[in-house]
Amino acid sequence: MKKIAVIGAGSLAHVFCRHFADSLGGRCRLEGIMSRTYGKTLPLAEEYGARACRTLEELLALEPDYVVEFAGVAALKTYAPQVLRSTSLLAVSAGALADPDFRAAARSAALAGGTRLIIANGAIGGLDLLRTYALMGGAKLDFESRKAPGSLNGAPGLAGRELSKEHEEVAFSGPIEEAIREFPKNVNVAVAARFASGADQSSMTLTSVPGLKETTHRIRIKNALLHAELSFSSRPDPDNPRSSVSAAWSVLACLDELTAPIAFF
Repeated sequence: MKKIAVIGAGSLAHVFCRHFADSLGGRCRLEGIMSRTYGKTLPLAEEYGARACRTLEELLALEPDYVVEFAGVAALKTYAPQVLRSTSLLAVSAGALADPDFRAAARSAALAGGTRLIIANGAIGGLDLLRTYALMGGAKLDFESRKAPGSLNGAPGLAGRELSKEHEEVAFSGPIEEAIREFPKNVNVAVAARFASGADQSSMTLTSVPGLKETTHRIRIKNALLHAELSFSSRPDPDNPRSSVSAAWSVLACLDELTAPIAFF
């Protein structure tokens, strides 16, 4: 049975833990949970029979087979090198990959530890297809996200400006690597697509749509031989409108694939 540890105790961690036993019971055991706020860690761990850890060292001492991250880009950058020197890390905060120093540190730590940094699909899918484009080379990627203004307000890229509650407007248009700096809680999936695809050219458009009930992501990618269009829609997490519940489910699905007798990649 594989031992699983969790970094983060927010809404996505709650969704993950709530469905853990039904999804992975018999193959995986929830071993420990750590977050920056022990007051949130403790009740979550107690509810699901895991150990509440105050430090990363305490979490890693449990010798998990996989550590799952639901803590955000900054936390992933902080914890990943140490985790990867001990065990494999399954992450949702793919925006960290936009930082070349982080990519280098994560790669070095994983090679040294004989482990892997595994990026979950999050609120999209098709990363396996995008890897095909990466191997072929010469890809051009366009990523479009449409979100309600409430999920975008407060982002650094808006510089304190509130998006319109009446009119649709483009909140960002430009390189994906710049988008993650300006909207760090909104475009993790675009960064995942960018680096999974290895695209020579990539761009992102982030549009605010008042009254929108479902967040929509559209991916268009092509090279000299192939052209694909992918579209995904999901309702935001009611407890955290900047995140999608499907991000937690994608981690459960990934662990299912990693431990199942028959897997689909």
